[in-house]
Amino acid sequence: MKPPVRVLDEEVSTDQARWHNRYWIDSEGQIRQSEQYLGADYFPVKTTLIKAAKQ
Repeated sequence: MKPPVRVLDEEVSTDQARWHNRYWIDSEGQIRQSEQYLGADYFPVKTTLIKAAKQ
């Protein structure tokens, strides 16, 4: 079972365009996954944290 996460939607806008970035954040505040656009009309960059770093 996956640990609970919250999803944060970030709205980004310029004078010419608007898009959304999305982040999945775990209960410790660490971003586990993200989908970010580098700008309007770009393909998204998707990242996934496979294993958290050891403290």
